[in-house]
Amino acid sequence: MGFTSTIVYLFMTGICIQYLYRKKLRKRNKDAKIFFGSFLIASIWIYQFLVYFDVLTIFSWFSWIPEQDGATYLWNSWQFWQFFGSSPRIIPSLGMGYPAFYIALGYPLWFNLGIKVGKLLYGNKVHERGMSWFFEPAKDVDEPGLA
Repeated sequence: MGFTSTIVYLFMTGICIQYLYRKKLRKRNKDAKIFFGSFLIASIWIYQFLVYFDVLTIFSWFSWIPEQDGATYLWNSWQFWQFFGSSPRIIPSLGMGYPAFYIALGYPLWFNLGIKVGKLLYGNKVHERGMSWFFEPAKDVDEPGLA
């Protein structure tokens, strides 16, 4: 899981956590989003720090990942454009630690954006619907009290 795939992962996880928060977690703990988000982002930061500085080598665990240093793996781990016939590689140089730091520093913002989109889609409280109400089937008019 590199820098670009982590952004997509955090955005999608924020949407899923907002959905779970609206359905189940709000009744139990109103700070569940903060707890899950903090734990998730802290664990990703620790993982990427260990991989970037070659403390943790994951290449022996997974045979499909080619042997490379950690910085090269994090910059090139998810290249969508390789499916279109080109495969440009980012070669990390001495100054690439600064963009890596700022990309990792923006992870909470991407997670928060996912939560905001989840609020837009699903709502925040149990009685709120969000935009997902548009895709739900209409209620039957033959029920007593609706006519």
